[in-house]
Amino acid sequence: MILFILCPRSECNGVFTAKAGTLQSLNYPARYDNNLDCSLIIKAPKDSIIHIIFDAFDVEFGQDCEYDYLMVNIERNVHARHCGNAIPEDLSISTDILEIAFITDMTEVGSGFRLSYTVISAKGQGECRCTL
Repeated sequence: MILFILCPRSECNGVFTAKAGTLQSLNYPARYDNNLDCSLIIKAPKDSIIHIIFDAFDVEFGQDCEYDYLMVNIERNVHARHCGNAIPEDLSISTDILEIAFITDMTEVGSGFRLSYTVISAKGQGECRCTL
């Protein structure tokens, strides 16, 4: 398992091509910084499934997640937006590119997040290879 740690401001952007890894917010489990605008892109081979498991989550709450939030984007479309301290459900998404965006404002902060991802091949998924 490879551990990637988010860096502050413009330095927290990155592209990850490993088949598995762990991503966490800067300073985790201590408090993350204000005014972050991070974009982490997981690139997988074509016909892949990216599986995400959230291990910990503590991000400033807002009724519509308008302050601090983690957003999962697929092909530039928002798939999920999370804030608060409830650990989001696991995700399994058929895609070769997935973006994790972490945005913070200038006020309250939390301990942030920690997640693990795994890339698996979607080829052969759902196929039945039976011999009679």
